Amino acid sequence: MKQKLFAAFLLALPLCMPAQAPVKKDYQLSIAFDAGTAIHAVSDGYVIFGHMRQTTNTSPSDIFMLRLDQQGNQVSMMKYGSQTESESMGRGAVALSDGWLLAGEKNSNGYLLRLNNSGTVLWSKEVTNAGAFADAAALPGGGFLVTGKSAGKMFLARLGADGATTWLKTYTAGTGVNLSISSNGGNGFVIGGNKIWKIRLSDGTLVWEKTAAPLPFGPTGGFESLELRDITPAGPGQFAVTGAYLNDQVTTLYSAYYTALWKESGEIVWEKYFKGAQSDDINEGTSVFYQSNAQHLLIAGSESGAASAVRVDLSGKLLDSLDLGIAGYNLTPVMVKAGAYYVATGAALANFQNMNTFFYRSAGNALRSAETEIKNPAMAFDLTPNPTAGLLSLNFYYPVAQTLQLEIADAAGRIVWESFLPVTEGANQVSVDVAQLPKGMYWLAIPATSGRPKAFLKE
Repeated sequence: MKQKLFAAFLLALPLCMPAQAPVKKDYQLSIAFDAGTAIHAVSDGYVIFGHMRQTTNTSPSDIFMLRLDQQGNQVSMMKYGSQTESESMGRGAVALSDGWLLAGEKNSNGYLLRLNNSGTVLWSKEVTNAGAFADAAALPGGGFLVTGKSAGKMFLARLGADGATTWLKTYTAGTGVNLSISSNGGNGFVIGGNKIWKIRLSDGTLVWEKTAAPLPFGPTGGFESLELRDITPAGPGQFAVTGAYLNDQVTTLYSAYYTALWKESGEIVWEKYFKGAQSDDINEGTSVFYQSNAQHLLIAGSESGAASAVRVDLSGKLLDSLDLGIAGYNLTPVMVKAGAYYVATGAALANFQNMNTFFYRSAGNALRSAETEIKNPAMAFDLTPNPTAGLLSLNFYYPVAQTLQLEIADAAGRIVWESFLPVTEGANQVSVDVAQLPKGMYWLAIPATSGRPKAFLKE
């Protein structure tokens, strides 16, 4: 149990008031579908990479590079590929000093596309002894690391600066979805399914393989499986992962953002789930980004088909969350911190007919937008009945729709229960089941507000 002392008042940090609205754009790059899979900041704006189908959903796909200005206006769009063969890419867009390396798939083989800063192709390469590339990273001493799936197994390949294969190895059954490089540059970490692999980069030797199992809590029936979607270094000797907890029962389909912090030696520091913890919503984390200056983790994903993001500190504490407000059904959002803004891309399915690339830029140097800013309300709430043997009823008013964290601490200040609660604008009434708590005195608090904790007696 983590220790925490409750003072008479909980003082929330003030939130900055952005002077502008967030930017939300939708680009119809083809009449069939297109999807942004990676976004990078450049000196004069942003670059989104992804793939598209030009004419029909069965036509060959191409890779695209979309350049935007600071306001998200389209500056140029270049596509790469032939009319008779399919080329696509995953997350593997590596920023280099003189351009880009894109890693993806062509004719079911691994595919590399090397571009200069203007987007001109310097060289391309099919790696015929590997499957499709899902992700890539630049190695500290030069060259690249790529991962994917081949013949039903996860593979990892070390490539030279020209794309030549230094070594390529396959590992236990699975799929390499995303990868990262260790803080000392000597090892690679790959995720796929519910597995994490640590691999020595000098020769491809497997150092360890771990299975991430669902936590013993969640909705009725519990979580039954876990799918990891993204991984990133998170400070010296650590990495963070995100994905989705799944309840596989057909009648209670449910999932939740999963996030965990690991040590590079293979131990879990903490693991939690966020969003929709008390509902039947389908929620998933699809990208995780480490803010080294603030030492925060930014997790982007979708919540019931809406692109959203949460920000947590390195102890796993939820700091804030936001629905990006992108129209349509949103797929695979990817978000990064770029200078004074948070920026995101992904795909938006409009009326289930056409899937287009979207762009989101925050209102300023804060995740929360001007539209959803909370001005530190000193929220008052009532607890009834008190004392209670089971259910507590919370009645309160809140100025905007938001996800709030609730905490219950015992008389010694130890957190014994916590949950994340979606609230609506206006009056709210929420029930909290405390039947499993031992008898005694407790405090209930909502840390994101400056309201006072309330004491209650469990009979």
